[in-house]
Amino acid sequence: MVACLFAVLVVASARAAVQCLAPSSGCLASNGQRLQSGSHRIDVNDPFIGNISRRFVLWASSTHHANAGGIQHHASPLLLGFHAQKCDPEELTKSYPAFIDLADKHGYTLVYLAALVEAYWDNSTNKQQFGSSWNVGNAGDNYTCLPATNDTVCTESCQRLAKCGSCNFATCYSDIDALKQLLRHLEKELCLDTSRYYMFGVSNGGMFIHSVLQEMPGRFLAAAPIFGSPLLGYLARFRHQLVWEQQLLSKTSVMQFHDRSDTVIPWQGGKDRDGDGWLYEPMVRVMDAWSAVHECVKYPIPLTTPESGGPDQVECMQFANCSLGGCVAYCLYNGEHGYVPLPAIANLVYDFFESVHSSNHETNVKMAWWSYWSGFG
Repeated sequence: MVACLFAVLVVASARAAVQCLAPSSGCLASNGQRLQSGSHRIDVNDPFIGNISRRFVLWASSTHHANAGGIQHHASPLLLGFHAQKCDPEELTKSYPAFIDLADKHGYTLVYLAALVEAYWDNSTNKQQFGSSWNVGNAGDNYTCLPATNDTVCTESCQRLAKCGSCNFATCYSDIDALKQLLRHLEKELCLDTSRYYMFGVSNGGMFIHSVLQEMPGRFLAAAPIFGSPLLGYLARFRHQLVWEQQLLSKTSVMQFHDRSDTVIPWQGGKDRDGDGWLYEPMVRVMDAWSAVHECVKYPIPLTTPESGGPDQVECMQFANCSLGGCVAYCLYNGEHGYVPLPAIANLVYDFFESVHSSNHETNVKMAWWSYWSGFG
């Protein structure tokens, strides 16, 4: 049984964790790390549409590097970030810089994949527009929004696949397949610890994380969606992976963050509050489902963290005593859609990742909750 979050571990745990690395093939490359920090492109094969170029932005950790001998303890954890709809990696960088600073501090390799920019016809302006989006699987499904919902579009890719519907809003390119191919590319070109893959994403990027977790069960050690919940009816996905893939999914810890006054993707679920007409799963229902996957206690309990309270009234809850291990938790804070209290939430995200990693690799460690944090400061 694994304690959930923000545990203070004895020093030996960090040393023990080194023995549990799963280094990528790039750790054995004779010429060391071949990808440098910056913007890159990769050709991927979309199984439904064909070949296409995808862009990603990389920040290589300054504290983890492969060497010619391929020594395993140089393998870096990988954090993937997913931006919001109609945005790009540069916007994610500008809006949430703390994630980059903390990646370097903790020795993470950070990669922001760019969503594809596609043309679509905007009925409100009667003009062709362009925008980026993540495929969350609802193309052609007419039950994830109300009649006469605003801002529905059918992108070029959805038109090619004849998947236009009254609730379309995103691409029909397979972002899941692009992500799988990107990971293979990164594993060859970088020295990564494949047992320590993490994700965070905002808005549509957070929604995409929920899709990734179920389409790639067990691939990630932990994930942190931020003001991004599944569309109504997409909690368990198409093949009910949340049920059928329980053992694999329980390998991934999940902690969601949401602003209390969100009108675009309300944490309470149901219809959005800004009048567009989209329908979402309630955040608490989503986390309840993940607690069932991990076989945690039924009802969440308060979780005190170093960031609790403060000007944005950060309040966290956890589902304790997960018999299958891992952590399931969520946090609410004051604000509106798009707002993330920094560096508070970024600190919580990285502390969450580090705690899950340490707990995952250490079996006999004395732990203390962050309520004792004042005694260590």
